[in-house]
Amino acid sequence: MRPVSLTSALAVTFLVGTGAIAASFFTPVLAQALPTKPPTSEQRADAYYTEDQARRGRFLFDRNCAVCHSMDPALSTPQDLTSARPRTFAGKYLERKVFPGDTKWLFPSVFYLFKKAETMPPWDTESISPQVRADIIAYILQGNGYPAGARQLTSDSLAMKTMMLHESGFVKIFNERDLSQMKFLFGYNCRAAPEGCATSDPGTVFRVDNRVLVCRCQSHGLWYTEGKYLNFTLRFEYRFTRPSDWEGDDELYSASTGYWVFMNDYRVWPRAFEIEGNNRDVLEIFGAVRAGSSTYDMEAKRRAIKPLGEWNAVEIVSKDGQVTSSLNGVVLSTFSHDRTEAGHIAFQSQGGEVSWRNIRIRVE
Repeated sequence: MRPVSLTSALAVTFLVGTGAIAASFFTPVLAQALPTKPPTSEQRADAYYTEDQARRGRFLFDRNCAVCHSMDPALSTPQDLTSARPRTFAGKYLERKVFPGDTKWLFPSVFYLFKKAETMPPWDTESISPQVRADIIAYILQGNGYPAGARQLTSDSLAMKTMMLHESGFVKIFNERDLSQMKFLFGYNCRAAPEGCATSDPGTVFRVDNRVLVCRCQSHGLWYTEGKYLNFTLRFEYRFTRPSDWEGDDELYSASTGYWVFMNDYRVWPRAFEIEGNNRDVLEIFGAVRAGSSTYDMEAKRRAIKPLGEWNAVEIVSKDGQVTSSLNGVVLSTFSHDRTEAGHIAFQSQGGEVSWRNIRIRVE
């Protein structure tokens, strides 16, 4: 924000829809955005289950689902992928869309797969436990090529909503447990200590609540990534806390945040490019952008944004000197730049409670 405003039967339908589920201060970091070695299972955004759990899920699938379904990838054909009753849940099953030609995924996250599973088995949906469903889904994820990790899949809906499918190569930059992967700066236009007055203690400004990063934002400052990035795709969801006494147009709500890219100076208002985060002009470009090098579509923003208090999905893509920002799948802004040096990404604290979840990034 500007300084001035600061997811045993016969004819069953689908696994999960047919008999399937029967049963001290910052030291400058390295400039490289991500490690050259493969990300660990703690970092990967698609490591949702353990190997042991998938083995357990295979037994449970054979016991509860195999009467109607298979996990043989050889049965997966283009015709199967658009049929209402697929023969197999392996191979590219999770890549099915709702209808042929549709652009929406049937299962954008594990949450939607699990919710479908809760309707099964149709003869008795309470005959198996939620954890049995989770174990079977772990086996299906394995059969669709999703890698195993260090943590077991559970029936926690909040966790499953952040387990996105169809996002190969993304890693999490918020671990959903604590603030250990984040760096902080607070103070009025201050540089980092010891050169300036900025502090690095988040105090009560930031907390983690049910896998969500919550900012009370009563103090002006920011949190920023450990790594540095130049060409990347950043995705996350944000939600403002709707005040109990709020009334009127949502655009009038003035609490805000903002997203800084290519940050290399450690102060609260860095010399970087800011992508606005307030409700009025979310994703508009501000700061150090040459005249004529940016665009913003306010009418598209009004069509795309969800009501105050609901989750909105943001995607920021930086590629070869062009940055494009989208809200709920709709492009709102673009800008051009001549930066050649990777920089941190920062999320601003300013003026009113905001929450973020599912923060992940892929280096392009």
